[in-house]
This record gives sequence, C-alpha cells and structure tokens, in this order.
Amino acid sequence: MRVKEIICLLWAAIIACSMSSCSISARVKRADKKYNIGEYYQAAEMYKQVYRRINSKDKSMRAHVAFNQGECYRILNNSKATSAYKNAIRYHYPDSIVYLHYAQVLHYQGKYKEAIKQYDIYLHSYPDNYVAQAGKYSCMQMEEWRKQKSRYEVNPVKAFNAKRSSNMAPALLNADGDAIVFTSNRSENKEKKGKNKVRVSSVTGAASFNLYSARKNAAGQWEDIALCEGLYSDEPSEEEESSIGSKQSSPAE
Repeated sequence: MRVKEIICLLWAAIIACSMSSCSISARVKRADKKYNIGEYYQAAEMYKQVYRRINSKDKSMRAHVAFNQGECYRILNNSKATSAYKNAIRYHYPDSIVYLHYAQVLHYQGKYKEAIKQYDIYLHSYPDNYVAQAGKYSCMQMEEWRKQKSRYEVNPVKAFNAKRSSNMAPALLNADGDAIVFTSNRSENKEKKGKNKVRVSSVTGAASFNLYSARKNAAGQWEDIALCEGLYSDEPSEEEESSIGSKQSSPAE
C-alpha cells in the first residue's frame, strides 16, 4: 500500500507542476498581449505578478519577463526599470539591446559612471551605434557641462503643479499674458474623491488628461484654475460607456 501511495503522490505532484507551468505560460502570454498593444502599465503589473511564480531554473522565461517588464517601466519613465533589466541580464537575455536600454535608464537617473559601463558593453558588439556613442559621450561630458552657468533661471509655479499629477504644454491665450491654458491629469472634483474611483489609463497608469485654464488677478497671481468651459461634461463619453458595458458583460477571469 505504501508503494502505491507513493506512486499516487508522485503522479499528483507531476500533474500539479504541469498545471502550474501551463498557468504561468498562459499568464505570460496575456501579459505579452498587453505589451504588444502598448498597454504598458497593465503589462508591467502582470509581468511583476507572474515573475515571482516562474521557477528560477527556467532562465529563458525569467529573462523574457524581466526584459519586457523593464521595457514597460522604461517607456513609462519608472525607476523600477533598472532592477528589471538587472534581472534580465542575470538570466542571460539573448539580445544585447538590454545593455543599451539599461544604460539609457541609468543615464536618465544621473548614474553616469554605471551608464558608461553598460554603454561600453553594448558598444563592444556594436561599435558604430550612434545612440550608444552619443549616450556615452554625454555621460562623460556631464561634469563639465554642470560647471557651465545657465543664462536662465526657471522656478515652478505651485498653483499649476498639483501634487500627484502631471502638468504640461502651457499656452498663453492673449498678448497680455494674463490667461493661460494647460494640460493636467489632476483631480478636479475633491468632493467626490474617495467615492468614485478615478479610472486610470492602461497605458500609463495615470488618470486621463484634460485642458485647464487660469487667469491672473489684480495682484499678478494665477487663480481660478478650472476645466476649460464647454469642453467637458459630467456625463461619460460614448467610448467610456462602451468600455463600462463591456466590462460588466464579460465574465470574470
């Protein structure tokens, strides 16, 4: 009886491992699909969850997931890209492009010495690559450029730079320069905050962007920052209604 029990347990273990492997493979494919259509935020989250479940002996799968996760974070300008690329290199990702993209991320983060090392590794295989050459040169020159004084001084305007939001593309509305329109993904309705969960983009993971306007008061201070009049309504768009309807009708995974 003991022999039969041991055999049964072995078969159960084999079946369980096989099912687990299939499940992991399916989850990686779903993440790949999100990655291929440009939904980088969702793809990164899916890669993050499945990476932990991949057996460390399956180096090719770990390398693939780590590299794609790094690509997502790099495109989203997320500092987590460095650790993802490190894992991809650790598990011997087959394409040397990983060293170039890892160098670029380190470069953007101001880690110039580390970036130069990665640029050099890539340049060893592709010595004529202009992107790597230019990246390495700029890293080497950075200390010298820092010594050069700027002709301009830029100060942030707190009224426009709301916390936990991105604000960009300002444009003056008149010659007097006392009216402005800009793009932001700030929360425009504080009263509803916490009641209605803000939908985030599957591409960036951030809230949707809208156009805002503001004017200067008599003291020269910006005030009355609000959504541009006539462009937005409280009702969901046809695209949003369609998205909500499809989610409600689709079965849960």
